Amino acid sequence: MLRENDYTQLTTSNSQHYIGVYYLLAGKNSDAINWFRLSSSIREQMNCRDEIYAKCLFNLGLAYNNLGDFRHMEEYTLKSLEIEKQLYGKSSPLLIRGLSSLVIAYFNLNDYSKAISYGNSALNLIDDSDANLDSDLAILYTNIGISHARLSDY
Repeated sequence: MLRENDYTQLTTSNSQHYIGVYYLLAGKNSDAINWFRLSSSIREQMNCRDEIYAKCLFNLGLAYNNLGDFRHMEEYTLKSLEIEKQLYGKSSPLLIRGLSSLVIAYFNLNDYSKAISYGNSALNLIDDSDANLDSDLAILYTNIGISHARLSDY
């Protein structure tokens, strides 16, 4: 059962997350990283592995991607993906965006085999009812195809 102090801490963490989202959308990635770190640290201290925590980690990965720091992007996206697997299950289509982000991270790290592997994992989670993923799919297929080309796997 949550105590009153726990609610206050979660509210603070939620607010910090949304401030981070604002800075991320505004292109102020360093500020976004600071807010996401504050938010995630509260949830880590509380051992609260929920959807906001997963989103916070994913958004940290996005901010690092925007800064060209693909190692940190990889780190935070992998952490986010692990939380999402616990929340939604290992075969949930909700994992596709995280997996697709890992394709981008590994592509930029010149680890094309890993990019392809994560891309194929994402493709395996897609079913015909996921019509709202069309633009995500186009980017995913493109990144997988370019990774194959970089490995001279035509």
